[in-house]
This record gives sequence, structure tokens and C-alpha cells, in this order.
Amino acid sequence: MARRKGQGSIYQRIKGGTYYLQYTVGGKKKRVSLKVAHLKDKKVNGEIIHGAESKAREILDSIHSARTKQDVVNFVAEQKSIIKKSKIAFEDIWIEFKKRYKKSVSPGTMQNYHNHWNNFNDWLATHYPEITQLKQINEDIAKEYCVYLSEVKILAASTYNQHRGTLLIIFKTLKEPAAIIENPWDETERKNPKSDTISRKPLSDDEISKLLSYIDSEEFHLSNREEWKILFHLGAYTGMRLIDCCILKRDAIDWENGIISVTPEKTKRIRRKVTIPIFDPLKEIFAPFIAELEKDDYIIPKIANSYQKYSRTVKRGVVSIFESAGFETTIEVPGRKHLQSVIGFHSLRGSLASKLLNSGVPVSVVKEIIGDNIKTIEDYYLTTRADDVLNMTKHISF
Repeated sequence: MARRKGQGSIYQRIKGGTYYLQYTVGGKKKRVSLKVAHLKDKKVNGEIIHGAESKAREILDSIHSARTKQDVVNFVAEQKSIIKKSKIAFEDIWIEFKKRYKKSVSPGTMQNYHNHWNNFNDWLATHYPEITQLKQINEDIAKEYCVYLSEVKILAASTYNQHRGTLLIIFKTLKEPAAIIENPWDETERKNPKSDTISRKPLSDDEISKLLSYIDSEEFHLSNREEWKILFHLGAYTGMRLIDCCILKRDAIDWENGIISVTPEKTKRIRRKVTIPIFDPLKEIFAPFIAELEKDDYIIPKIANSYQKYSRTVKRGVVSIFESAGFETTIEVPGRKHLQSVIGFHSLRGSLASKLLNSGVPVSVVKEIIGDNIKTIEDYYLTTRADDVLNMTKHISF
């Protein structure tokens, strides 16, 4: 048996047979055929034919220069002919992912995946133009991109996790056809979203009164005033998200029993409904016009139509109303590239939840109205009927 001290062993299983190299990587022994039956280099017809020693030296030098665990695994696998040539051209990666990804997701989520992939692809083209196969992307490159997302793009933890998660999914889905041995994104860290979350600030009763009075004031020039007035009253006295207030239909409202029963868009897939009592301030706003609406019509049809065509138009309108009423909607946060929103339509949701809890309404009832998970309260999972919601909230005054 011929040995190279400290760098593995060269041996033949049978005399005169093929030479093998045995070496250790990560505490595990590896063996690979050198595919030659001669130890030393030899010259045949003027051409050098490498022997086992030269081939072993080449392999060991390559292993020594491998930068990451991914490189080593790929190298060893290639030596054993485990890795097959990738069946996917780099420009076809997104098409192949969509074809092979079996989990049901919304069109919006799939579009986000596409955007995240395009962002990574653009970055890769700038920093690693030589890469032509998915399997060439190793742990070092993955970590470098994560640093770019955090320190150059300065993404919030939740957005960073979405980008990283998309790439993790794409590599996992294409593992076999792209001949990937180990997913490099497994070695990158997920961030704790709570570490840098900027929560929407709930509004006090006085602030809500100031906001709603301003919207109703003739001094404030606002087109389609009645619908905006209804929208903000819905937010303040139902706690529904902006999208659910915008597209609320008449058939979701039980005027006789005084409740709104609707499945929020966010929980539509799991069909989780909320039951919301119609508090007195909302009844007063609805009273003058509700008889004019036909069944299945949107409560605020112009805003509903605008939101469904281009939601940003309505969102910008909401921010403009807050700011016109004197609210500072954004703040600068150290380490963040963009201004962070602290007051918005979601503030009305938090305000109602706080009002109900501070008025002694049980968390299980607040859960039925708001629909959010309040994990720190033990009785969150209690079930509550619609009539219980009415009975436990009828003492609330605004």
C-alpha cells in the first residue's frame, strides 16, 4: 500500500488492480477509485499518463481548497459519480419551480416568490456571473446574499425571512432535477421578526374622535366624503382590516340582530369567521342610507371598486386622511432604510381591541370580534356564540 503521509492512503484491493484513495473528511472516511492500475506517472508515445499518486494529489489538493462543506460534499459526490448533470438551464429555473411546486398558494404569494427569485438572480448576475447551475450556489454565496439583504437592502426581519424562505423552497423543490446535494440555505439563519417589529400605535378615544370629526368637517375638502366616513367608522367600531372594510357587503350584516358576520380575507382559506356587534356609533352612520342598498351590494361601492382595481389608491387615501387630520404616520428608525409606519388604518383595529379588553370584555369574546390570536391569554381557545358576543359587549359605550 502506498501512502501519502497525513493526506490519506493509496491502495489496491487486488494486486495489479485499480488503485483507490482513502481519506477522511469531517471525521468520516471516504474512498474513491483512481481508475488506474499504475502508481507512478508514465510516458506512452511521448504523452504523460498520470498514475495513482498524481491523481490522488489532485483530488486531495482540491479537497483542501474547498471553501465550504457544500463544496466538499459536491466534490466527493462527483468523484463517486453520484451527481448527475443538472437537467435545468439557469434561465428555466422559475418555470421549472412553478411546474414542480405542489403546495397550494395564492397568486399573490406566488408573485412574491417570483419577485424574490428575480432579486436573487439579479444580484447573482452582478456578483457571480460565472454561475450557470443552481448546484454551484454554495453556503458562502447564500450567506453573502443574506448579509446583502440585511446590511445593504436593510430589510426588516419578516421581509428578510420571506426572501430567504423563498430561496430555501426553490432549492428544495428543484433538488433532484438540479442535482443539488445539500441545500445551502439550510445553513443560513432565520431572523426573529419580533426583534425589530414596529407595531402600529393604537389611538385613544380622543384621537379617534378627532379623526372622525375631521373627516366629517366641511373644512376638510374630501371627495366621496360619505364613503370615506363610513370606511373609517367601520375600522374604528368593527376592528376589521382595511380590505375587509372596503369590500364589506350588505348580506354580511344582520340588522335585526345587530351583528356583522364575515370571513376576513386573511383567514378565508381556513374559513374562520368573526362575529362583530354593531355598536351605536356605527348604527348612526348606517341609518340614513342603508335602506337604499340592495342585497349583495357593497356598503361603500366606490371605494370597493377602487380597492379591487388598485388597492394602493385607497391605501394612499387613508394615509393622506390621517396626515391631514394632524397625525404623524411614520417615524425614522435607526438601521432602517425607509420611514416606518406607526399610525394607519390598522391602528383602529388595535384601538377597538384595547377598548374592549379595558372594558372587561373576556379575551374569548374579543377573539370572536377581532379574529386575532392572543396567545398569552389562557382562555383564548374558549368558544363563544354570537348571542354571547352581544350580551358581553352591550355595556360598552363610545
